[in-house]
Amino acid sequence: MGQPFSKTAFKSGSRVVMRGAAGGAVAKLLADNVSSALEPILGSTLAPYSRPITAALGAYLTETMVKNRDLALGMAGAAGAELAGSLTGAIGLSDMYSSNAMALSGYEVPLNDMGASNIYASSYANNLM
Repeated sequence: MGQPFSKTAFKSGSRVVMRGAAGGAVAKLLADNVSSALEPILGSTLAPYSRPITAALGAYLTETMVKNRDLALGMAGAAGAELAGSLTGAIGLSDMYSSNAMALSGYEVPLNDMGASNIYASSYANNLM
């Protein structure tokens, strides 16, 4: 069965991980820069899915022309994440680093009697007072 953390296994596994991560990064770059050009070609039905389609096409071309399976699999994984985000409305790769992706709500800072804000107060703390 072999050792999963042997020097050879670690070297081989880390190469696969790095190639897959690089493929995901390339897929995001493709989706950011090429998907808008693909929208008119896809038509109104498929235009909302231009980002995952672009990443999937990139994965296909990487596998068939560049012959790098690990890079193509990383791109296909990124295409799947984009597709899931567009189907469910969840945060996709395009929203991952936007300022609104992790916005907090419901944390109002109440004013005390003097008009100054109490920076350690929260709505939870207000319920206890």
